[in-house]
Amino acid sequence: EKALENSLSDLPTTTVSLSAETLPDVQAGSVVLYRKFEVGEVITVRPRANAFDIDLHIKPEYRNLLTSNSVFWAEGGAKVQLNGSGLTVQASPLSRALKGAISFDNLSGASASQRKGDKRILYASETAARAVGGQITLHAFDAGKLAVGMPIRYLGIDIGQIQTLDLITARNEVQAKAVLYPEYVQTFARGGTRFSVVTPQISAAGVEHLDTILQPYINVEPGRGNPRRDFELQEATITDSRYLDGLSIIVEAPEAGSLGIGTPVLFRGLEVGTVTGMTLGTLSDRVM
Repeated sequence: EKALENSLSDLPTTTVSLSAETLPDVQAGSVVLYRKFEVGEVITVRPRANAFDIDLHIKPEYRNLLTSNSVFWAEGGAKVQLNGSGLTVQASPLSRALKGAISFDNLSGASASQRKGDKRILYASETAARAVGGQITLHAFDAGKLAVGMPIRYLGIDIGQIQTLDLITARNEVQAKAVLYPEYVQTFARGGTRFSVVTPQISAAGVEHLDTILQPYINVEPGRGNPRRDFELQEATITDSRYLDGLSIIVEAPEAGSLGIGTPVLFRGLEVGTVTGMTLGTLSDRVM
């Protein structure tokens, strides 16, 4: 017993305690990282009836990094990213892969009240951690082009991703539960925001969105309305920000021909606009 007391007294002091619903892939001695930099270690992992408690020690010189917006998550063994450049696998150092690691960061707009009693929540992944307070629902009538993990992008920057896909038989639709990262919620979770799936388009004019062959994504056009969390998922949209606030003109043609959403409008050979939408006339005798 005396030896046990001595061994316990040698443990570093607890700086912060976490709570996880499932057993994280960490153990005593696992490192604690702040933006991939080691700042502490895991002291103990203790099971409870419905959760696990994890005590962390943060080195004194790095405790100023802990704020009310600090969010913690368990690190996986490797990160896999699929994009137009191919498949990228970022493996963790061997020591982290064997013993696990916990990361934290200060996320602007994250909910600081996400606690269980006096403990902070340990999320299962970085995506789950960044999803705090940023959940939205996208309604679609076909999930053929959707997938869990599909990124949500604005001007080429990932601002969120799809978490789950659910079939709602009563409404004959698919609901995609998605998350927006905290720093983007106020800008994009608003009325008037348009979400649309971007996939390769093959036509007589050529192939558009070739970069999406490996990984389609959801494009966003920000709105300016009141805060909102439910949106209809559109089929096509304009991804070029040059035209979002331009002059809207309606022209008529006897038939669509090779025209489509995204077809450029040229003036003396220079692109000055684009086709943003197409519909039949009232009498179905023309295309507008």
